[in-house]
Amino acid sequence: MAEIKRHPAKFCYVRELLEGEFIQRPGWEMSSIRTVRGEFYKVNILGIAVLQENESMIKIDDGTGTLTVRDFTGSKIFNTFEVGDMVMIIGKPRVYEREIFLANEIARKVTDQTWVTFRKKILGPVRKRNEARPPVEKEASQPDKDDQKQEKLVDYYDQVIKLINDLDKGGGADIDEVIKELPDAKPIIDQLINIGEIYEIKQGRLKLM
Repeated sequence: MAEIKRHPAKFCYVRELLEGEFIQRPGWEMSSIRTVRGEFYKVNILGIAVLQENESMIKIDDGTGTLTVRDFTGSKIFNTFEVGDMVMIIGKPRVYEREIFLANEIARKVTDQTWVTFRKKILGPVRKRNEARPPVEKEASQPDKDDQKQEKLVDYYDQVIKLINDLDKGGGADIDEVIKELPDAKPIIDQLINIGEIYEIKQGRLKLM
């Protein structure tokens, strides 16, 4: 029996997902969606809960579009959300009656706005079909101290994630090695685990979602 390949969750905007081409594969082959950022089997979306239709379905909006998220696990996790909450969803793209939605795997409430800044920095501007990525414009005004502090924190989150990815040769990154390289990484690692950006495949071994 062929080994099932694991696909990490990728960042994208809702609009990019909704404008993608869903690819349905036969049998045990994993379906995917082809977007302007590439082909995704699993995605990581950050947005505001704008509607909870029932305990197994919500809608989220990230400012680029509105996306339906369905939960088939019976966890009732959506009951812990309220309209207006910032939530992070990791799930697999699916199609029902020509509507693209996410089948939820992990759902978390997000209270730290740093994640919004971090996500925007990673993604850049929303990409449209048949459109090249626009150049980043330099800000004319100087950022204030709070902006500089937040930007520095975002950079550090970015360093932690990159280091985990670099150290992971298949069996996860050793948490002690991460902390040895970045001594202040432990609280950030804990936040990344809580938010669902990384997970422990076993004690002391970290892997990106």
